[in-house]
Amino acid sequence: MSKRQALGVLSNNNAASNNAQNVKPNKLKNSSSFTTAKTVANQYTFPSSTSHNQLLNQLQFNDENEPPQCVINSLLKSDKTDFDFEIYQEKINEDLQEEGISKLNIINDVDLKSMNSSHSDSPMMLDDTIKFQSIISKIDDECDNEFDDDDEETKKKIAAHERENVLMNCLEYKDDIMKYMRQLEKENRAKTNYMKKQLDITCSMRSILIDWLVEVSEEYKLNVETLYLAVDYTDRFLSQMSVLRGKLQLVGTASMYIAAKYEEITPPDVNEFVYITDDTYTKKQVLRMEHLLLKVLDFKMSPPTINWFLSHYLRFIKLSTSLSNPNNQDLYSRIENLSRYLAELTLIDADTFLAYLPSQIAASAIYLSMYCLNNKWTKQIGEICGYELDELKSCVQDMFKAMQTANSHPQQAIQEKYKQAKYDHVSLIDPPKTLDPKLTN
Repeated sequence: MSKRQALGVLSNNNAASNNAQNVKPNKLKNSSSFTTAKTVANQYTFPSSTSHNQLLNQLQFNDENEPPQCVINSLLKSDKTDFDFEIYQEKINEDLQEEGISKLNIINDVDLKSMNSSHSDSPMMLDDTIKFQSIISKIDDECDNEFDDDDEETKKKIAAHERENVLMNCLEYKDDIMKYMRQLEKENRAKTNYMKKQLDITCSMRSILIDWLVEVSEEYKLNVETLYLAVDYTDRFLSQMSVLRGKLQLVGTASMYIAAKYEEITPPDVNEFVYITDDTYTKKQVLRMEHLLLKVLDFKMSPPTINWFLSHYLRFIKLSTSLSNPNNQDLYSRIENLSRYLAELTLIDADTFLAYLPSQIAASAIYLSMYCLNNKWTKQIGEICGYELDELKSCVQDMFKAMQTANSHPQQAIQEKYKQAKYDHVSLIDPPKTLDPKLTN
């Protein structure tokens, strides 16, 4: 069975024949992620006679021991005119824009003091507004020219560097920030055993979806934080809503779309996300699912992820230990990449690793990577991560099992990703035969 079929996109001969002329070449289509079968899904609409809250109340799990009353496909209807909301698009005042551009050449040397004094007792006049718009536009143009259009990789590296240095730029508040994030991770997490309440999807289907999201993030060179956010949104959504297998990929696609808009400097357009699904879903369906995701998650879109904790732990470990020595840069690079590889492996297995907090998984990944590379976990590292070794025992054991079985796992996107030279080929490292006896007793 192919990955697409396992995700629930069942073949439909009639739909495939009707749409054969509209098939577009797909960047990812030649991979194992896709088959040539196409399905035209129904439009995703909200019936105008029912409020959003009533629908959500029907879809949410009512009791820990009872299955949901209905599934998400109850919202799927073929009537395209039955929407009770519209997608808002900002309209630009073209006349005002043209007038501002025409005046740009005559206000090169603007005396801001005289402008402020002439209207200090009155509201800003339209001419002044146009002048300010022109000045701002000119500044924006100068800023844009600092980077070439094809230098997106540089932009992303700078943005990633800034994110990783959040705590480094405010060391006096480091402990308070970490304490707050540790509290926030408990408030925004998926339910541990949510898959048992799903009527039509399984953990193996979810692992196929996450594997596909890893491929998408690599294809579009998205930040790793975007991937972690997308997985988090997907799990939290599935914790509250029951989904048919044919719409599971739509949930993952919309989650990645939201995460990209939240995290990326230049996120892919919604049409790209329609494209990577081989046009299984329409643009309107992706936007409708985006709306539902935001509503179900109550717009809580910035939870601390495994990657967030891992990045900050690694940064402080580098500065506070012998790994800061220039002679140890290669070792630190391998520890970092192996930690990231182990952390990503946990995304595949929801049944096991949703039981652990993101900070706990991040600390366990660092411990196991250092153990694999013959480095010791010290008391100082434990203080940086905020965990005693006994608190990580169970998580490290499960992560060690995941590492041992990674090469034989049906989903190989993460292994292929970390075989690359830029990640020091860490997925090719053989796991040790046994764990530290301290963790096995």
